[in-house]
Amino acid sequence: MKTIKSKYTSEIEKQFSQQGYYSTEEYNKRKTDGLYDKARNKSRRVESFIKTCTWRVLATTDTFIISWLVTGTFEIAGAIAGIEIITKFSLYYLHERFYVRYRNWREEKST
Repeated sequence: MKTIKSKYTSEIEKQFSQQGYYSTEEYNKRKTDGLYDKARNKSRRVESFIKTCTWRVLATTDTFIISWLVTGTFEIAGAIAGIEIITKFSLYYLHERFYVRYRNWREEKST
């Protein structure tokens, strides 16, 4: 099947490239150069970090409330939540990064 490139198609590609989208040729070139993968990996790291932070706020609030209800004191509940935020922040981030690497490995293996 022959693809017909019209003036309309060129105009759409121009608009896409101005908005940060690329034509298939440009996408393939960037992917071969490794620029796409570098940008995607950086984006995934930022996404992992943001997910880690938002989850930590929610989970630590939950831990604080449960600890306060069980112990009856804000000081002990705060200490438990303080320790928990540090340990689980690190564990969740490492878990998230491992999952992204595993997903990348699976994608590479399937191609």
